[in-house]
Amino acid sequence: MLLNRLAYPNRYADQALKFGWRPEWISEITNHLLDYIVQKWKYLLEFDTHRLTREKLLEYAQVIHRKNDCPFTTCWGFIDDGTNRGIARPVQFQRTCYNGWKREHCLKYHAVVTPDELVSHLFGPVEGRGNNAHLWSESGLQHYLEEHSFVPDGTALQIYGDPAYGVT
Repeated sequence: MLLNRLAYPNRYADQALKFGWRPEWISEITNHLLDYIVQKWKYLLEFDTHRLTREKLLEYAQVIHRKNDCPFTTCWGFIDDGTNRGIARPVQFQRTCYNGWKREHCLKYHAVVTPDELVSHLFGPVEGRGNNAHLWSESGLQHYLEEHSFVPDGTALQIYGDPAYGVT
């Protein structure tokens, strides 16, 4: 039921016909299930220190460096706020969700992707008016990187993002 709800396009009325339950029940069930999943596995969406060991980060940096003769030797991943999810214009707090650059009401996410095309960090949703710097500060990713983004010999590693993230 949850996967069906998350598939696009899919409305509660469509699910009511499919499952034979009232839309209110479907909404309540899917919301509770989403909450449960986030509570139980949120750590997998944040910086996964069990998978992203110093050795693995070094391996990622070497792969990026070898790819197309990339000049970076200490970059292990790429960050972007590539996902702006459009939403219907809210009845209240419209300015909070309005993104002037995209000219739409939306929720924003940002993610760090590694060379093996896995999302190693995901943050969001955040109201649409925020920019990359706002997402960066809200996510707390910088603290994870300062604590864990080193090779075994102590050399600092970085992630690469567009100029809006700044240099830190």
